[in-house]
Amino acid sequence: MPIANTHILLLSRIKGLGPSSLNALLNTLRSRRYSIQRFLDLDPFVRRREFPLSNLVHTALDHWRDLLESTQQLQRELKSRGILALPITHKTYPRKLRLRLGLSAPPILYLQGNLSILNEPTLAIVGTRRPSERGIDVITRYAAALAKAGLTIVSGHARGIDSAAHHGALSANGRTAFILPSGILSFSPRSSYKSYISPHNALILSQFPPHAQFSPAFAVQRNRIIAALADALFVGETPLRGGSAYAIRHALALRLPLFTLLYRTPPPSAQGNRSLLASGAISLKPLRRITPDVIKHIVKTCRTSHRTPLSQGGRTSARHIPLDSSSVIEQPELFK
Repeated sequence: MPIANTHILLLSRIKGLGPSSLNALLNTLRSRRYSIQRFLDLDPFVRRREFPLSNLVHTALDHWRDLLESTQQLQRELKSRGILALPITHKTYPRKLRLRLGLSAPPILYLQGNLSILNEPTLAIVGTRRPSERGIDVITRYAAALAKAGLTIVSGHARGIDSAAHHGALSANGRTAFILPSGILSFSPRSSYKSYISPHNALILSQFPPHAQFSPAFAVQRNRIIAALADALFVGETPLRGGSAYAIRHALALRLPLFTLLYRTPPPSAQGNRSLLASGAISLKPLRRITPDVIKHIVKTCRTSHRTPLSQGGRTSARHIPLDSSSVIEQPELFK
């Protein structure tokens, strides 16, 4: 199973070399016809003269060999667990991320499961970690009906609305993508839907170092990836302030269609839903029976958005990201 080149993986671990800087460096190396190995082997004085990186990065690069053994060990561990480390330079890297985020896209994604489900129309479902019981029930049924109708449900593997979305999609024999706020080696599926997961119906995706534990900062960054992978965003329940605001903000910046539940008397966990209407959100009723016309409308919206040329966020576009089209990716086994 091919995974990221050792030296790309090593560069991603260099202190001070963030996503945008690393992507820019890869672009520069490609334009100068430098291999990463040649770059690493440069005399430090020449490297400092030829490449305008920060002193912190140059100092870390002076000692890159100290990271080589642990990087190779990490590669072996990922391979033994059936996890793919996919660099942005690979042709199968998700096109939406490359086009929408440009140089700020994650340089390496860590994946397990069926990568191809992101090629289908997607609906991201987000919301509070503490929804009402009614909200959990409604989102579970919406996710089930929409997944059954052919949409890939994307969410963030948090408690509450996220878990209801994943559970609904999987219980209906649909597809779902877990976008993690932690490293992929920290992932453990929740008991409510663990038995439904197969190598074909799920994708686990993380942009963070494989052993990283959850952090609030990671959750915020994760929400940007959720929005960038989506063809539309469905806000289940959100209070006036909450983590969902970050996903909503990114979705609005990308001009994604927006849906939200609209209660006649909203619970505290959905006090922020009505405010989304001013941003153009389409209201959905939290009905006990979801009508086929509503499902058709949401599916049609996602498919139309999926066919529309992607917004190009950030400061670059896909043609500025160097691609390596020489290799083919095999699907890793899930939970090997």
